[in-house]
Amino acid sequence: LGVAVFLSLVLTIALRWVVSRGEAILTKRPLERHALREQLKQAERLLGPGSTIFLAVNGDGGFPDVRAMAPTRFEGVGTLWMLTGVDSDKCAELSKDPRCMIYATDLEDTEAYLELRLRGTVEILEDAESRAAAWQDDYLCYFPGGKDDLNLRVLKFTAKSGSVQNAEGKEHFDL
Repeated sequence: LGVAVFLSLVLTIALRWVVSRGEAILTKRPLERHALREQLKQAERLLGPGSTIFLAVNGDGGFPDVRAMAPTRFEGVGTLWMLTGVDSDKCAELSKDPRCMIYATDLEDTEAYLELRLRGTVEILEDAESRAAAWQDDYLCYFPGGKDDLNLRVLKFTAKSGSVQNAEGKEHFDL
């Protein structure tokens, strides 16, 4: 009888600990989600007009190939568009393997430390509607034919997961 009482007491204590831990986790998750939403909202400024991001693709020989890009359009942190030439190395690399990563930070604003890393895939679009939607006249020096330039391609990046980091910490997320 003594062993049964002892086991019952241990199980009761363990169950209370698990329940209290579960309640702590349940009350913490909405706060974490709110903090993540706020961080992602801040991170959107890294993708706006005039920003520079870094696109890392799987290059020749399996080595990463990183280049600076300027997004022309974005929807939240999940989807963004960039322009490139069909004759570029990145088009060839992304045709072979569309998996890539985007890194963005504001190097000028050292007070508001913020980094965004996105993992996802790129679609290479060549239809007139996509080119018109992503086009900016700043690109006339690269594509003299404008949005109808035969060399112009749109890279549509779709994030699958990522992380955002600021002075308060780092949060991982899936999209």
